[in-house]
Amino acid sequence: MCRDLRRHTRGMTLIELLLAILILAIGLVASAELMLLAAELNTRARDTQTAVDVATRRIEEIRSRPYDLIVDEEFTENVASRSPVHVAVDVSLHPTYENVKVVKLEATWDERSKGSLVLDTLVSRDE
Repeated sequence: MCRDLRRHTRGMTLIELLLAILILAIGLVASAELMLLAAELNTRARDTQTAVDVATRRIEEIRSRPYDLIVDEEFTENVASRSPVHVAVDVSLHPTYENVKVVKLEATWDERSKGSLVLDTLVSRDE
C-alpha cells in the first residue's frame, strides 16, 4: 500500500526544482544584460543626436556669415547632461571654382560614447 501511494504522489523533486531555478536564473541574467545593452545604445544615440544638432546649428551659422568671415575655427560646446562636443571647422578654397569655399566641419565626442561625424558644405561669394 505504501508503494502505491508513492507512485501516485504528485510534486517536484529537489533536482527538478533546482533545474527550474537554474533556467529562471539564466533567463534573468540574459534579460539584465539586454537591458544594459539597450541603455548603452540609447546613450550613444543621444550623444550622436546631440553632436548632429550642434554641428548642424554651427554649419547654418557659418553659411549665414559674410564670405570673408568664413574662416577656420575650433571650439567645444558643453551641452547640459551630455558629452561635450568638440568641433573643428576647416575652410579651404574650392579647387575648381573661383569665389567658392569648401567648409568641412568635424564634430567629435568621447566622454561616454566615443564617436565623430563630418559635415561638408560649399559657400559662394554673393556678387
